[in-house]
Amino acid sequence: MYLLTAAIDEFPAGKMRWTPNEAGIYLPPPNPKPSPTLAEEVWLLVQEWYSTRGEIPPEEVDACLQAIENPVKEEPAEPTKPAKPSYGTPEFWKAYWAKKKGIKK
Repeated sequence: MYLLTAAIDEFPAGKMRWTPNEAGIYLPPPNPKPSPTLAEEVWLLVQEWYSTRGEIPPEEVDACLQAIENPVKEEPAEPTKPAKPSYGTPEFWKAYWAKKKGIKK
């Protein structure tokens, strides 16, 4: 089996020989660096943004580094409403008739 290549100049015939994977394992390479936190990701994006525009303003540097050092604690989410019962179950019909008659729980 032969695969076409993007650049014909790289190989004499413009094709390269397919080499089968004898191990049969197709895994992506491991990520050497753990995913950054949101603040670290923002800092990397700020550095990328200013890389072509010149020097990073000191206010941006201070704000980003402060956010990395002092992460904001997320508050717990509000409790959610209970899910509707499945159609056809006795609980469904009870809730249906209560709603239809205007009875509130």
